[in-house]
Amino acid sequence: MSFCFFFNAISQKVLDYNQLEVLEKKQYETLCLLEMYFPPAFFDVSVHFTAHIVKEIKLLGPVFLHQMYAYERFNGILKSFVRNRAHPEGCMVQGYCTEEAIEWGLNYIDSTNPIGMSKSRHEGRLTGKGTIGKKSISPDRDLFDKAHFLVLQHATEVSEYMDEHKKILLQQNPERDESWLAKEHMRRFGNWFEHRIGSEEHSSQNLATLAMTYVFTVVAYQAYDINGYTFYTVRQDEKSSYQNSGVRVDAYDAKGELRPYYGQINEIWELDYGVFKVALSHCSWVNEKGVVKDKYRFTSVDLKSSGYIFFKF
Repeated sequence: MSFCFFFNAISQKVLDYNQLEVLEKKQYETLCLLEMYFPPAFFDVSVHFTAHIVKEIKLLGPVFLHQMYAYERFNGILKSFVRNRAHPEGCMVQGYCTEEAIEWGLNYIDSTNPIGMSKSRHEGRLTGKGTIGKKSISPDRDLFDKAHFLVLQHATEVSEYMDEHKKILLQQNPERDESWLAKEHMRRFGNWFEHRIGSEEHSSQNLATLAMTYVFTVVAYQAYDINGYTFYTVRQDEKSSYQNSGVRVDAYDAKGELRPYYGQINEIWELDYGVFKVALSHCSWVNEKGVVKDKYRFTSVDLKSSGYIFFKF
């Protein structure tokens, strides 16, 4: 920071002559501080030269009138063009002309499609796409209902119906606790929502699609690309040199506190609703006792202490 302040001060077009001695003394102190942290090899001629700049200003005037930094930098660029030491001047001329021609041509090329640059395989893949191990499966009905409930839970249009169903359950069962109400809400909401939308004359296409009787088949993958990331299942991880099956989610617990949850992806499902598709992962989430932080704040996770739950990408 002191170095930046020094060069910013000496580069001004108007300088206070009385402040030059203070600036010079401050630079000496900066060099002494650098000697405390850097080895002697760091202090070459360029670093030492900063101690004499203020004296040079007193003799020649402000730095911008006689500085050679721009020309020295340009000489460094010309020296990088030399490929044949027997003809350095010719290499500089040819390299400079080539660079000028390339820069001129770049003005007429689409900047969003650079030549020679590979395009990311994730680009434009925000909706998600399965890549490895595609197969159709018929999962357990209870497991499928949990996956479908998760889709409904994340749909913005369904949120008001979620609140309505919770209020109905609370009115019908005022003596029950929150845990029982949450389980009953998860178990009953699918059928209730289907009848609720069916009784409405005007409903959006997305609501009708989510509420209608769905096909009891699921497309599963071993790898899935979505939102610029690639996710693997644990089985696919065993075949790969990369580890892409671990997931971490920050969510609120029962007490309303934000805390991290760790897990591994066992299965990747893609639910097809006709109009749209939703990707879910069946994960084994680590219990609270399986997460430990040592004195260095390093987090260790015991994957053997886990339970199973669905997670939306």
